[in-house]
Amino acid sequence: MKLFILLFLFLTLNVTSSKTVFSQNTDRVRVIMNFDNDWSFKKDITAWTWRYKYNHSHWEKVSLPHDWSIYGPFSKEEPSGGYGAYLPTGTGVYRKNFTLPESFKGKDVSIEFDGVYMNSEVYCNGVWLGKRPNGYMGFSYDLTPYLKYGDFENVISVLVDNSTQINSRWYSGSGITRHVRILAKDKLHIPQWGTFITTPVIEKNLSLINVKTTINNNYTKEKSFSLKTSVFNSSGKCVSENLSTFILSANDTVVTDLDLSIKNPSLWSVVSPNLYTAKTELICDGKVVDDDLTIFGIRKIHFEADKGFFLNDVNVKIKGVCLHHDGGAVGAAVPEQVWERRLKLLKEMGCNAIRTSHNPFSPEFYDLCDKMGFLVMDEFFDEWKINTLPDVTMGYNLIWDEWWKKDLMDGIKRDRNHPSIFIYSAGNEIIEQNRPWGKEMAQEIIDVYHTMDPSRSVTSGNNMMPEANMTGFADVFDVVGYNYGIQFEMYEIDRKNYPERKFIGTESTRGKSTRGVYVLPVPEESKLARSSVGYSSSYDYLFRNFGMENEWKLTKSLDYVSGLFLWAGIDYLGEENWPMISVDNCPMDRCAFPKDAYYFYQSQWTEKPVLHLLPHWNWEGKEGETIPVWCYSNCDEVELFLNGESLGKKNITDSDKLHLEWNVKYQSGELKGVGYKDGKKIIEEKKLTAGEPYRIKIESDRTRVKANGTDIIHLKISLVDENNIEIPNSNEKIKISISGPAKLIALDNGDPLFKGSFQTSEINLFNGLALAIIQSTKEKGKILIHIEGDKKQRAETLVIESL
Repeated sequence: MKLFILLFLFLTLNVTSSKTVFSQNTDRVRVIMNFDNDWSFKKDITAWTWRYKYNHSHWEKVSLPHDWSIYGPFSKEEPSGGYGAYLPTGTGVYRKNFTLPESFKGKDVSIEFDGVYMNSEVYCNGVWLGKRPNGYMGFSYDLTPYLKYGDFENVISVLVDNSTQINSRWYSGSGITRHVRILAKDKLHIPQWGTFITTPVIEKNLSLINVKTTINNNYTKEKSFSLKTSVFNSSGKCVSENLSTFILSANDTVVTDLDLSIKNPSLWSVVSPNLYTAKTELICDGKVVDDDLTIFGIRKIHFEADKGFFLNDVNVKIKGVCLHHDGGAVGAAVPEQVWERRLKLLKEMGCNAIRTSHNPFSPEFYDLCDKMGFLVMDEFFDEWKINTLPDVTMGYNLIWDEWWKKDLMDGIKRDRNHPSIFIYSAGNEIIEQNRPWGKEMAQEIIDVYHTMDPSRSVTSGNNMMPEANMTGFADVFDVVGYNYGIQFEMYEIDRKNYPERKFIGTESTRGKSTRGVYVLPVPEESKLARSSVGYSSSYDYLFRNFGMENEWKLTKSLDYVSGLFLWAGIDYLGEENWPMISVDNCPMDRCAFPKDAYYFYQSQWTEKPVLHLLPHWNWEGKEGETIPVWCYSNCDEVELFLNGESLGKKNITDSDKLHLEWNVKYQSGELKGVGYKDGKKIIEEKKLTAGEPYRIKIESDRTRVKANGTDIIHLKISLVDENNIEIPNSNEKIKISISGPAKLIALDNGDPLFKGSFQTSEINLFNGLALAIIQSTKEKGKILIHIEGDKKQRAETLVIESL
């Protein structure tokens, strides 16, 4: 490589002038084309349908992201079984015709996929570009040699093969489940994931920023160019700049290593997620030929053996949840605003961290975590060379030797600029924990992490800690992850034996509950209570030593444990046995409607006043019978009233439990809890007995949307009586119709026994609730949403503007 640094101009500390507000919508030099729309799709056809002249005019028209499995139907006979939620898998082919302008000639044109599940093969004009087995990792191909321009139609074909089952322990989805784009760049350019930013020095008044930039010169001659890096704060003000000039040989690559500094940096945290944008420009022959934008944050992260995790030198307890990549009724093709709603609800619960269980999520998920202030444990593998479960016979272990390093290096390069990511997880419940060679294998993987990104620690979710200790597997990790460390009673033993070890609860039991289900009487032994059809009771089974109360109580008390990640945060598809299609062990159901457990964590994880009573107060036929009433609260005292009569005041400190209990003889009317802090009333909650159904109630999270084809409306649908009291045990059928510039993309009720279609316009409420997910089109106008119940006089209509 021939590289000469001709000039180094450092313009950092004296930058004071304010520049025009910077926006990612500003005109870019490189061309980035959204490639999500107007695809043709055909399921379960022969591989030869990729051929260039094949007529696909009769195929289904789809937009990406797209998951064909979620369309069902559910069947006990599906090869994916309970792991895949009894939904179909198989093979599919996607094709898209497109033209490119003559101005693209002479540029390097590539196509980028954020993820295709799985075993994708991509063709351009009939030419095979490559194969990517991993369904969760992004990849790109160079299209330049195979393209034609002007009026000539090019064809991209994508084969997807998810027919080899069982290949996953949870619902994977099938298809091009993430975004796709085409990029046109100058032959002198920054490649995909070519910018890496770290913040090696962070002080109150000054932060040093290191920017490593990979630059490709694909010209057949040497190029002299300048590299300009500008850093903008969240207000769009330029706070630092650097300009350097280089010469790069033909068909060569260089990685530049430059330092900048920022005065009085605004640090990223879970409370104040401040972000910066680095704009990197390549200037050749007096003009900008390529540019790259990188969002990053400035924050300190470290672990201590005695005190756990520190963010910006502040000791922070991890209050985390594990999540799978599916979005419930939308499957694996999750619109960004569906994730945004889910993360907002988790934030309101008090959650401050997410574990991406057990593979990388879509890029926009990490963007949201950056913006919303979530810490992220970025996990890459569910298995290494040995399959995790005997019946998951077609998993990643079969291709481990060929693909692990490529997938891992690409994943680190893709994710390492996200300030939300505070630690990497190299795997979950890896069988190599108890193998004599597991330690050496783990060390090889950790070395890749540390080489690619020396700024973060590495852990793994271990569920065989005695064995992992004996083999030395646990010792090679920077932070040791414990799956169910409380359940297996490992924390205190290992703390004594390994006093310098850094601990984190990578997976912890939440318990099981189905929203709105209460099984009476509440059992007084270590046993899960279920209804006659298999729903789990919302009364937490108290005497389990690893139930949700005891898990958190012990984790909170152990300073050396950095925190925990609940299994899991939101009910997800798969990993269940017929007739269940989704798990029910999370604080929120499949629709992300809060369960009672949600308010337990809110009472423990937030500072705002919380008071939540359970169960509901519609118990017709049980008049005079004893109903256990529980209260989750962070108040000092709570007083319970039934129809205005006090049933007594209780203090949370008087019990070894993290909730309060009253045994109440049922009578319809008003059950009210009043919370006191320092002797003053600060909050109250009422449970009211609902009367006969009167009308449909619609609650929307949006009053207007953009006519962009991607904006999402979430509708919470319930049935109320004439006093507007929600009927908590209603299972009435509702029907939705939409006119105007929008479409219904999913309808769900959170029922883990649901076997219908998520794309239907009719569904039964489940314990009083249903969720409609509606997406805008690219047309403007009024969206009319009409919902009716069993009787048309209960119908309601909602109008939303598309602008």
